Amino acid sequence: PDKLIRASASDLMAGSELCPSTTVALHDGSQIPIIGLGTWSSSGREAEQAVLWAIQYGYRHIDTAHFYNNEAEVGAAIRKCGVSRDEIFVVTKLWGDAHGYEKAIAAGKESLKRLGVGYIDLFLMHDPGHKTVETWKGMTQLKENGICRLHAVISTG
Repeated sequence: PDKLIRASASDLMAGSELCPSTTVALHDGSQIPIIGLGTWSSSGREAEQAVLWAIQYGYRHIDTAHFYNNEAEVGAAIRKCGVSRDEIFVVTKLWGDAHGYEKAIAAGKESLKRLGVGYIDLFLMHDPGHKTVETWKGMTQLKENGICRLHAVISTG
């Protein structure tokens, strides 16, 4: 099967200076910054400010999730930051309570609405194991509809 990332640690280190904007190629040719800002424990104005500062200091990979309850603040910061949207890689997650075909589609659309950033770069299925095939099909439909550019699975146990 195709791997999402085709690079090893030695590939990343070979002649490259690691910084927040250093990228690695994904299977489809798109680039993902290898260092990202995780927003897990941030909320409200704190989350928005953290994202603004991170982007100011060169971060281009921002990670959030509906479960973190900060997608709106993350999106607001991205819209305010002054950096072109296509230069920022936005990741959000589909939590276990939204697994299944219809639920995955609804959750993806809701995440994008809260973010307000035009599209999600990477939509991750968190903790698969229940309705995985149906959920994957829903995420594939989100990709086909332009809601997300890529989708993948994380936290497989």
